[in-house]
Amino acid sequence: MTGADFSARAVELARSLAAELRLDATFVCSDLYDLPSVLDGQFDILYTSRGVLGWLPDLDRWAGVVAVAGAGLRIEFLHELPFVDWPLRFLVRHDDGTWRLPPDAGGELPLFFSLRATSP
Repeated sequence: MTGADFSARAVELARSLAAELRLDATFVCSDLYDLPSVLDGQFDILYTSRGVLGWLPDLDRWAGVVAVAGAGLRIEFLHELPFVDWPLRFLVRHDDGTWRLPPDAGGELPLFFSLRATSP
């Protein structure tokens, strides 16, 4: 398994947890768009966790990274979420614990996504 994050602290914690659990895992600290120059080889599964895509400034560049790192992969899972799991001052907490726009807001939150792509 290979994981990547732009936060050196997150990578440090991931490496520590992997060592503690004796997992065969590699973690790299890199900007997402630089991953093709940092990673070696192709991957069988690519997973982009919930909420990440909504923060990326350039989805076309992200798709290019996916195409390089996972040549031949197919999208197997795409989940769209019209809510967030954390409070923001303009959101209302719902019974399910999620935070959404008030019913009278007249708008929508940008969708949050999870994506998994696998080899055919």
